[in-house]
Amino acid sequence: MKKPGYIISINKPCNEDWQTMSKRPTGRFCSSCSKTVTDLSNCTDAEIIKLMEANAGKICVRMKESQLNRVIQKPVEQNSKPGLFKMLAGLLLFSSANHAISKTITEKTEVRPAVNTRPESENILPTDSTKNVIRGKVLEAQTRKGRSFVTVFIENTRINTVTDKEGNFALTVPDKLPGDSFTIVASDGKQTSSQLISRKKLPATITIVLYAPEKEPEERKWQGAPEMTGFKDW
Repeated sequence: MKKPGYIISINKPCNEDWQTMSKRPTGRFCSSCSKTVTDLSNCTDAEIIKLMEANAGKICVRMKESQLNRVIQKPVEQNSKPGLFKMLAGLLLFSSANHAISKTITEKTEVRPAVNTRPESENILPTDSTKNVIRGKVLEAQTRKGRSFVTVFIENTRINTVTDKEGNFALTVPDKLPGDSFTIVASDGKQTSSQLISRKKLPATITIVLYAPEKEPEERKWQGAPEMTGFKDW
């Protein structure tokens, strides 16, 4: 089946300032050309094609640079009922076969003792020795206030804890944990900071500061009358 495709370009970009235009439900009104510039920067390919086909030569748009000058495919509508029926039938068949195989395997499976395959360093349990304790506080860079519910752990191990409501934490380094130094990592899922601690300096008190992640530069956007070149490909 041939799939309709398009390439959209803005050959004569408009230099009017987007920020000074008055807001409209679908974009912003440009007083220079007396048109509403439709914002397509967050639209899908299907939405862009649908709007362009309905308003060819009548609109001005605002689009990301990555949305322009590339091939976009028009979705091909298909009857979903036969496909849905086949999918459900296939799932039922697979479920029945899987149940039969599972039953056979269960009857023939021999129970054997579990073998511990974890690295030795991950099986070491922290000791109660106070000389190996690392205490500290996690702070927010901007406010310098303690951060609660931040995970703090020793890198490459499963030794971890969570900061309290004031941002305080305590970690115990096992006597048998190899290495002369350890990296203490604090992370809230978005922000991560770390600090290297020497075993010779234990017990230690540290402060870890979480810095906001750097913002990626905003993608350049173009506005103007779009031109859509259509074609068909196999």
